[in-house]
Amino acid sequence: MNSLEQIWDDYQLILGALIREKSKLLDETLNTDQISNPILTGLTEQELKDHFNALFIEIDHQISLTILAHTEAILRVDYSERVKRRLRDALSKKFRTVSQSRDDPRKISFERDILESWEEVRPELKTIISEIKGAMKYRHWLAHGRYWAPKLGKNYEPNGLFSLIQSFCRRATLLKKL
Repeated sequence: MNSLEQIWDDYQLILGALIREKSKLLDETLNTDQISNPILTGLTEQELKDHFNALFIEIDHQISLTILAHTEAILRVDYSERVKRRLRDALSKKFRTVSQSRDDPRKISFERDILESWEEVRPELKTIISEIKGAMKYRHWLAHGRYWAPKLGKNYEPNGLFSLIQSFCRRATLLKKL
């Protein structure tokens, strides 16, 4: 599994490549009658700009989904490790209580069981965890086909999500690095 930093670095690499390709193709539309990318042949300068703008939005959605899915995975692994290793800290004890209260301990709700346990045991993280819960609504919208108009309360973009998750990780005590 890639680290959060590796995901971010890859995103920056992809953005750089797209910016260079957009610039190259726009130069070609100004200086020649034909562009070198056969998929985009025949597009006007404005159509090319619109195409890349839509592509940048899509890449932002994809990396946001990746950041949030990675966050959920790491926190679920942290939960499982705390339950399995029977650690004595307050969060591990809370997680064991949650696990024991379920008919099927594998069916743990990320938001209700994991994030709310963090809030209960680490109340100083309540604000940042609330932000993560809001971001998870965005994740659900992305992951489930974007067929409805989301009511998110704020715009989520990769830089803000990356900063949010980094901030949580600095303040939280995770068993493994995000």
